[in-house]
Amino acid sequence: MSKVLFRARDRFAKDQSGNVAILFAFSAIPLIGLLGGAVDVTRHHRYKAELLNAMDATAIALVRSNPASDADADAFVNRYMATMMPGGNNDRTLHMAAFDAIAVEGGYRVVSNGYMDTAFMPVVGISDMPLDLETEVRTTGGKYEIALALDNTGSMRNFGRIEALRDAAEQLVDDLYREEGTEDRVEMALVPFVTAVNVGYSDGFDRANFIDPVGADPVFHTNFSDPTVSRLDLFTRMKTQWAGCVEARIEGDEDGDLLPDSQASQWVPYLWPDEPDSGFTNSYLRDSGTGDVYDHLRNIGKYTVNRAPTNTSNLGPNAACPGKVIPLTNDADLMKQEIRKMKPHNQFGSNNSGTNVAQGLVWGWRALSPDTPFAGHEGVEYDDEETTKVLVLLSDGRNQIVANDEITESDYTSFGYLADGRLGTTNNYLTAEKNVDAKVSRVCKAVKDTGIRVYTILFQVDFEKTQDLFRNCASVNEKTGKPYYYYVPDASALETAFHDIGEDLTTLRVTR
Repeated sequence: MSKVLFRARDRFAKDQSGNVAILFAFSAIPLIGLLGGAVDVTRHHRYKAELLNAMDATAIALVRSNPASDADADAFVNRYMATMMPGGNNDRTLHMAAFDAIAVEGGYRVVSNGYMDTAFMPVVGISDMPLDLETEVRTTGGKYEIALALDNTGSMRNFGRIEALRDAAEQLVDDLYREEGTEDRVEMALVPFVTAVNVGYSDGFDRANFIDPVGADPVFHTNFSDPTVSRLDLFTRMKTQWAGCVEARIEGDEDGDLLPDSQASQWVPYLWPDEPDSGFTNSYLRDSGTGDVYDHLRNIGKYTVNRAPTNTSNLGPNAACPGKVIPLTNDADLMKQEIRKMKPHNQFGSNNSGTNVAQGLVWGWRALSPDTPFAGHEGVEYDDEETTKVLVLLSDGRNQIVANDEITESDYTSFGYLADGRLGTTNNYLTAEKNVDAKVSRVCKAVKDTGIRVYTILFQVDFEKTQDLFRNCASVNEKTGKPYYYYVPDASALETAFHDIGEDLTTLRVTR
């Protein structure tokens, strides 16, 4: 089109046929300037848009390439732009200087200047139009604190779930620490959970001030005949180490992140009581004394080494206690190492204490809190404008209280036995599960109210109420209006979910 108009202009300039032609030529000059100028302006807008789009793509590619030096960055940008210039770099009306790459925090700025030859505006004295262009690409948000609260219950051994979770979570760590210097702005925490969470031997946990070995509330002694007995002393008597799991708090900030302010609001060591020798799932000591099965359950005289107690993650006082919490750290290798250690706890159908999403969720929150009990690993204040706090919650099952027998009514959990009444009932596991769901909803709201962004992942669970629970727990993407909720039916979808989360947290944004 521009060539046709150029030829028309030249013909007008050479036409000498009569006065009418001369008059028309004079009147045509401003007409050509006006109409042709519109063509030149349109071309200028198109060139500018195409160049800026090419520079955006180039800057994104540059940041991801992680150049070793400023010279390498400049060379990369000019090579990349050479393949993306409008007209394939053959348009002789476009004149651009070399492209410069300027490092900025979290990304690069790409700049260049030049001009475009005009086709018609020279008739009014304008031979070119400037193109002074700049784009800037940065990562999205600077600093991050990210807690992974991941289900390690027995059902995770089914269908390769735990293997898929390890792979996907490890890849997320790689994605988050992919760029050089990320360790200065990204910290992560790992919170494996079953029915309880292991904080007692986590780095920096203040056991002296935050653990009550006796339990100030009488409910903690329901299953032990001596109300003054220290649970840690019972472990000592058995010559067995407390693995570090704690029970849910009863008083104080049960479902929140505040530190204990009294003995009653401290955490009590988790100890699954030795159960009677016959008909119970977790009998690891020989019964002693006389009486009925409840007397045998409560008798603390048997907590000795009268025979070596079995003590594994599937049997013994630490049954259903997962691996330890890893508080906030910028050590990506440590995170991946601990993720690799995750394993399903308790064989399905044997000492299967169930799933307690509420405890995994609340300890994920505590791992991000500025009031965390992990000394030296506290999160920043919630209103810190430079830091985005993120909690990723994954489970492969609904909240479950496993029914057992008429004495205890369930397997042991971080809320004790169902018969202990800490979940609003002593014998109805459906009511108890409903109450745990309600805890999850309360904690989710409280977490989101602090500004923490919550991603939820439900792995191979077709239970509609649980899907609704996780969907409602997730934060909402302000741009799309959709929750950060993933339902994943298989291992491939799980990998995609974690990859999407990593991309969402590390995506490069054009900030020009």
